[in-house]
Amino acid sequence: MSGPTTVLAQTEPSSHKLRSLGFFLAGFFAVWTLWALLLVRYPALNQGGVLRAVIRVAVWIVPTCLFIRFVEGPPVLGRLGLKMNLRKGVLFGFLGFLVLAAVVSLQHGSRLSRFTIPKDSATWLNAIVSAPIAEEILFRGLVFRVLLERLTVWSALAVSALLFALVHLPYWWLSGAASPAGLVLRLGSIFAYGVFFALLYRWSGSLHAPLICHMLNNLVTISVGL
Repeated sequence: MSGPTTVLAQTEPSSHKLRSLGFFLAGFFAVWTLWALLLVRYPALNQGGVLRAVIRVAVWIVPTCLFIRFVEGPPVLGRLGLKMNLRKGVLFGFLGFLVLAAVVSLQHGSRLSRFTIPKDSATWLNAIVSAPIAEEILFRGLVFRVLLERLTVWSALAVSALLFALVHLPYWWLSGAASPAGLVLRLGSIFAYGVFFALLYRWSGSLHAPLICHMLNNLVTISVGL
């Protein structure tokens, strides 16, 4: 099955790349944890949508693109899966969203009557647009793809989804947003999303699939108050 790794078909998987990814992620998690600590200590930072979006670009997107450019080599967009299988990516993105929407309907059907499109720009700029873009570029476009060169599909799915879940932990933990049991449930939910988004990426061969699905899912879950 062809996928987003097609562009690397003639590149021998490198343990050096995997080690480099490990160092990259260690630095990323350290910086992101520091940002979470600042958000908890200075709540006013969490009010402005523009600042949070800029931080995501600076901490997630730019470093990921630089890693690809200098560790793997160009084309950056091609390696991410943004320049191939566009139609298939769009199709899988919408189909994936329909699956998630059906799950939400089954689990939270009573909330659908409260569906309200967010009106504040901060929610649109962050939770609906910049967060999905940053998360898909890093965790599916880079992490899952590189792991797939060295691991089995299911191992790559599990590891990338676990890292995706853990990146949400610092703020939730430091802010006391949930009890320990609640944190476990939240992390389990994010892990499942990580597996599903990576499967969409794998099946479609395009990052557009998880991007579209992720954005629409965030829009719906926020609109019904989840």
